[in-house]
Amino acid sequence: MAGITNGDFETGDLTGWTASFPDPAIVTEVRAAAAHGGSYGAYLSADGAMADTCAAISQIVTLAGNPTLTVWVRCVQVTVSGDVEGAWIWVEDADGSVVEDYIQVAGDYQEVTLDISALVAGAATVMLAANAMAGGGETIVYYDDAVLGSATALAGGRSLRRSGGASVAGGMECGQGRKRR
Repeated sequence: MAGITNGDFETGDLTGWTASFPDPAIVTEVRAAAAHGGSYGAYLSADGAMADTCAAISQIVTLAGNPTLTVWVRCVQVTVSGDVEGAWIWVEDADGSVVEDYIQVAGDYQEVTLDISALVAGAATVMLAANAMAGGGETIVYYDDAVLGSATALAGGRSLRRSGGASVAGGMECGQGRKRR
């Protein structure tokens, strides 16, 4: 299984990641203040004052075995006006199946682990986003220490703070506002 490139953002930039949806209301960058471990973390900001917006970074990875995605997430600012504002973690395989999770509560960093073993082995897209809906204000999310692991490795006593997420069929564009199923 090919790991995530620069999942700890210690290059000091978004090397390995693709910033999506360029828009003046969106910021995707690496900042020292966003670090969970090390010196840097990803800083994503989406301003939904006028329209649905989504600040996102993504990369293509290779899934094999019983994969999991673990990432540390901190919602710094979230104004919830619907059910899709906040941090959005999304993995889609080549067949269009998706495992995703949302965090909508501002607070300290929390570890999020998605069991993505139901996805098809091979190429998959990992997306980390800050999502804001029209009229909801600005959403700011920090991400750090993203890694692909193995569900079987987790069975050795490590407990998951969060797992699963919702599995849905069909691709999704960031900021569409589709409700989680």
